[in-house]
Amino acid sequence: MGYKVPILFLIYNRQKETETVFKCNNTRDVVNNNVDWECNLTKIYRKENMGCKLSVYNGISEFMNKYGYGIILEDDTVPNKSFFKYCEELLEKYKNDERIAVISGDNFLPSKYIKNSYEFSKYPLIWGWATWKRVWDKYDVSMKEWEHFKKDEMLDSVFDTVEERKYWTNIFNKQYNNEIDTWDYQLSFLCMKNKLLSIYPKYNLVKNIGIGSKDAAHTKKYKREYVKETSELMFPLDHPNDIYINRNNDLLISRLRFGIKKKNIYTKIKNIFKKVLRI
Repeated sequence: MGYKVPILFLIYNRQKETETVFKCNNTRDVVNNNVDWECNLTKIYRKENMGCKLSVYNGISEFMNKYGYGIILEDDTVPNKSFFKYCEELLEKYKNDERIAVISGDNFLPSKYIKNSYEFSKYPLIWGWATWKRVWDKYDVSMKEWEHFKKDEMLDSVFDTVEERKYWTNIFNKQYNNEIDTWDYQLSFLCMKNKLLSIYPKYNLVKNIGIGSKDAAHTKKYKREYVKETSELMFPLDHPNDIYINRNNDLLISRLRFGIKKKNIYTKIKNIFKKVLRI
C-alpha cells in the first residue's frame, strides 16, 4: 500500500536546498522535473512575493482546507525515511484528541532524556511537522487576542521561569506589532493560549540545512550546533502511557532551541547593581 498522507512542500528561492530535500536546476524546475513517482501533485506558484508570513499562512490554509490534515516541509528541512511513517501513525492515533496540536519531526534533546518513542511539549517545533485542520482553524495570523492574553498575565500559567516569560512576551509583542515577518510564532501563541501539546520524537528525524545560510529568512545568525543529524526511529512505536509535559525536558528545549538561559541569583544581583549605578 502506498503512502497516502498529503504533504505540503513550501519553497521560495533556495534552489540548492530544495534539490537536497527532493533527494534528486531554477527552484521551481526542481519540482517540475523531479517528481517521477505516482502521486497527485498540485502546484501553486505565487505571481508576487507575499512575504514569509502571509505566503506560508495562505499556503497551509489552502492545504488544510483541501485535505484536512498532512505534513508540512519547507525547502531547507530534510526528513529521513522514518519521519513519514512516524507522522502517518501519529496523525491517525491523535486525529480526534483535542489536546494534541502538532507532530514535530525535530528534536534538540539527547535521546537518553526521552523514555518512549516520543514525548509531549508546549513548544510546537516546525522544522518538519504535521497537523490537522481542527488545529489550523484556530490559527490567527494577526494574533488579535494577544493584548488580552498579556493583560491577564496568562503566560504565568504557561512558563516555569521568568526568562521564558520575558522571551515570549517580547516575541509576541513584536509579532503582534508586525515587526517580524513570520508565521510560526502565531502557532506557538495558539498552542500556549489554548494549552495544546505538541509531540516530538526520541531522535531527530529532520535536518535543517538552511541554518546560517545567507538566504535564510530567520536563521542567518543561528549557530551550527542547531544543525543536528538525524537518526531513524524504530517501529513499532513505543507509545507513552500518559499524555503530559516533561517540564525538565521543556526547560532544556527552551535553552537548546530558543537560547533561553535561566539566570542564577548572582547574575540577577549583579544586574540589579548595574541598574542602581546607572541611576
